[in-house]
Amino acid sequence: MPRGDKRPATNTRPSTRSRQQNGAKSLAAPPNTTVERPKMPQTNLQNLSFRQTNRTSDIPLAPDTTRRTCYNAFAMGGKRVIVLDYGAGNLRSVARAIEHAGFAPDIAADPRALDDADAVVMPGVGAAADTMRNLGEHGFIEPLRQYIKADRPFLGVCMGYQALLSVSEEGGEHPCLDIVPGRVRKLDGAQGLKVPHMGWNAVRQEREHPAFAGIPDGSYFYFVHSYYPDPEDESLVLCRTEYGVTFASAIARDNLVATQFHPEKSGKAGLQLYRNFLMSCA
Repeated sequence: MPRGDKRPATNTRPSTRSRQQNGAKSLAAPPNTTVERPKMPQTNLQNLSFRQTNRTSDIPLAPDTTRRTCYNAFAMGGKRVIVLDYGAGNLRSVARAIEHAGFAPDIAADPRALDDADAVVMPGVGAAADTMRNLGEHGFIEPLRQYIKADRPFLGVCMGYQALLSVSEEGGEHPCLDIVPGRVRKLDGAQGLKVPHMGWNAVRQEREHPAFAGIPDGSYFYFVHSYYPDPEDESLVLCRTEYGVTFASAIARDNLVATQFHPEKSGKAGLQLYRNFLMSCA
């Protein structure tokens, strides 16, 4: 080839535009075509809704069939999990934990909801006197006693545990539900420990129980309390915890389970406890 002539280019690929003009297939979607992404399930707990009884209504609580059903609702056979609303607060965090554990809770302020309940969860924060007054004003005291006496599934959390005992020494002496004989006593802050007892602490299991299935002995749970339950019957004690004094951090009798710690604030172990309790009711 004479000097000055251009050498033909080699290993040169035509442009995308040239390939399309020459009939080459394009990887892009055809014009005016919508590519649909697969829809993923929504799991934002902030958007969850819960049924709540109107306190002034004469109609007992009914399940909300319009909202999403949790997968374990089928394991429960459509049975009702009631979270008691007696003005004690902490309801939403408990209801979300139950929902996250796979069940559909109903928040109920009407004691008639206990008539056809298949499991009852009684949360609670605050003082014993306020708790008992609120339970009385909402008409829960005698229905609760009858519900638990009938050996129906019940889970008491924090003040929902302390209220089961006979007397609380918080702010004097105040009678409680007297379902579990015993007293609620003040933590003395021994060894320089701060009161209230607030934070994570180990829970030592005294015996096996379905509520703690799959939860390692010595697991840490979250506590917030200044008084501790002291049941008379040692055979009821399911777990113990040390904080200046060794106290019964959980009890169990037949279908009754109660914890001084907050399972809904205790991460994986707490959710497992809710799941175990509710599955045992199925």
